Amino acid sequence: MRRTLRTLALITAAALAGCAESPSAPTRSGLAELKGSLTLTGVLRDAGGTTTGSRLIAEPDGVRVYLLSGGVAVDSTLTSKGAYTFMVPNGSYQLRMRTGPLTHATSKDFAVTSQTIFLQIESFPMASVGELSSWPNPFVSLLNTRFALATAGTVAIGVYDLANQRVRTLDAGSSYGVGSHVVGWDGKDDANQPAPDGAYWFVTSGPGHNWAELVFKEP
Repeated sequence: MRRTLRTLALITAAALAGCAESPSAPTRSGLAELKGSLTLTGVLRDAGGTTTGSRLIAEPDGVRVYLLSGGVAVDSTLTSKGAYTFMVPNGSYQLRMRTGPLTHATSKDFAVTSQTIFLQIESFPMASVGELSSWPNPFVSLLNTRFALATAGTVAIGVYDLANQRVRTLDAGSSYGVGSHVVGWDGKDDANQPAPDGAYWFVTSGPGHNWAELVFKEP
């Protein structure tokens, strides 16, 4: 009996020692993997400018994603089929996306600790920025875009693809007065050739504003 009790005591001590040595949470050495995805949403309008719905691009290629720390960009990458990946050390971070040549105002905040091995960010929806109205959208041969200025000044107008490459310069910078203005795009690039069918950012930059709207060119 004495030998049996001694054996049980040794087993119990070993079990307790094993529990004490087990870590409370996994830790990692090196970098944590961050994965996320991006979707784009554009407003559809008929030939009269009336909103008829929206269109989702679930897997956009070539959209720039920025990783910031303390408000400073520390890394960036391009989406592939809407997905992006970062390898990051411990710290607090923010994700921002690129809308044409503009940085999207909406962002996501997250933290990476020594226990973070893998972090999946839910889909990041990205829509138009500012107060543009394009019609008909989608369009075939002519797109009209309206913008209104509260302050007169010089406005630059252009069309960019999703990878932030300029497709067409509609106005390198002209003076526009207060009020509403309409600019047309014939669907051609700067070489006067038809731009490929697909999604584009129509962008205006001027006094007190940087705006971009997602537009769709179809056959």
